[in-house]
Amino acid sequence: MIDGSSKGNSFKRSEFDKLEIELNHAKFYHLRYLQYEYFLDFKDISIDLFDEMATVSVLEGHDVEFEISREISKAEPVISKMRNLLHSIELRKENGGSPDRSE
Repeated sequence: MIDGSSKGNSFKRSEFDKLEIELNHAKFYHLRYLQYEYFLDFKDISIDLFDEMATVSVLEGHDVEFEISREISKAEPVISKMRNLLHSIELRKENGGSPDRSE
């Protein structure tokens, strides 16, 4: 969920544009995922009842086997690992409705 403001819509458009570029890059360089494990570690969740807002801190990680890795070595493909990518997510209630998300 992204708020419906012009700022939210601009954010969504830019994220979709980046995703399209990443997908084409992955296809061209044989970086599509063959297998993966994805991790989320929620570090902190705070709720401010007065301002009707919640903040979530979460660490992202993954283990990925890419196409190119198996093409190079079918017997022992390299597994790419990433850990501790921090995300902060804010949820806020607007106009008496459901909370909207911004990042």
